[in-house]
Amino acid sequence: MEKYSAPQGLRRAPWRLGLLAISLFLVCAHAFGEGPGRDSKLTRVKHIVVIYQENWSFDSLYGLFPGANGLAQSSPASLNQTDRFDQPLSAQTGQPFSLVSGSLALTTPPQPINNGQIDTRFTAGLNTLLPYDVLKNSTLQPNDTTGDLVHRYWHEQSQINGGAMDWFVTWSDNPGLTMSYFDATNMPEGLLAQKYTMADNFFHAAFGGSFLNHQFLISAAAPVYPNAPASMQAVLDTDGQLLVDATTGKIVHDGNITPIGGVSFTVPGATFDKNYAVNTIFSVNLVPTFSAVNAALLPSLNDSDPSDTSRPFIPNIGDRLSAKHVSWKWYSGGWDNALASTVSNPANNGVVPPNAPVDPLFQWHHQPFAYYDNYAPFKNGARNPVSAAHLQDRAHHRYLTSIKQLATVRKLLRPPIAPLDIATRLEGKRAAMPARRGCASPANGVAVLN
Repeated sequence: MEKYSAPQGLRRAPWRLGLLAISLFLVCAHAFGEGPGRDSKLTRVKHIVVIYQENWSFDSLYGLFPGANGLAQSSPASLNQTDRFDQPLSAQTGQPFSLVSGSLALTTPPQPINNGQIDTRFTAGLNTLLPYDVLKNSTLQPNDTTGDLVHRYWHEQSQINGGAMDWFVTWSDNPGLTMSYFDATNMPEGLLAQKYTMADNFFHAAFGGSFLNHQFLISAAAPVYPNAPASMQAVLDTDGQLLVDATTGKIVHDGNITPIGGVSFTVPGATFDKNYAVNTIFSVNLVPTFSAVNAALLPSLNDSDPSDTSRPFIPNIGDRLSAKHVSWKWYSGGWDNALASTVSNPANNGVVPPNAPVDPLFQWHHQPFAYYDNYAPFKNGARNPVSAAHLQDRAHHRYLTSIKQLATVRKLLRPPIAPLDIATRLEGKRAAMPARRGCASPANGVAVLN
């Protein structure tokens, strides 16, 4: 059993969530250092590259990173995980664990779950209520995967619990894995951080997972689904958390959409004024090959007509850049094959073609611009030329045709490219350490740009 003694007076709790799939923001120099009052030193900056993770907390990868605000600074409250009634779980050893979602029977401390079953690769009797090193407490091999962890809008708010960070175990669908970590200090991205900058106090823009954070990345707003079906709306308690059945202890109904009038858990006295899309939902503009065309798809978002009173007008960064005649592109791995496979493509006559070429790992909800009118891949029965000009396959970018491990980025973006290029990637294969099912590995995913 590992024990942690957090220094007194430090309030930082351990599980800050990372963002999105590993992405690269590539910004050319003339976007900085120009105009009145600009620092002339910025003109020497050629490009800024930002690399950030999806669905991992900072401490689950870099909690042991030298000099970082990591595991050693964990708050006492976060190391005293409690149940929903604020009773310490450490005092409930051997008692049944109340799993808010799923039917698996667990005892306290809860064991990690994989594929709906207790993961026996982890050490028997492991204390999962405190941070523990996965590789030192399991028989997992580098090519293995662990179970996944819930990363959804209302779950995370409850887990954070107003900053106490003491409900991460209780509100997880895989409570025994929540406090686990890997030491990624000497993984490729960790080596990059040692050479450049580690943002150890960086927080993501929105509660939950990739979908909403991608939307905030380009528009700083949650999409709205006007008059969303009731079946898609979450059932909330009077305090704004997901309603839990008092008899079964299970969540009554999670959803993709906020209920109008529903109470906010994090903003006292506030209620939702619209049906906001906050958990993963796919777009009617780009229907995944595994999805039917029905009301479960998010209607196209309005960035084209401010006078349209039936839909909120939500401009995005692409619209702002285009309005200022700034060239930009969003590159995505597997984009062309996805367009060839979707029923949104008029050439497919409303059906997924046989042997559709889309990669099974393609992330349909990681394409935020495609949710908007102006960048819908297809319009009026044909390819949308505006979308085609800005949303492109990574294979078309001279520097982003491969995803490999690396310890340094050399000859970065020389010669310069467009003023703003955003590159996304598929969730990659694992290397050097096990990965959580459904999450990208920190060992891979940085493009070699030379």
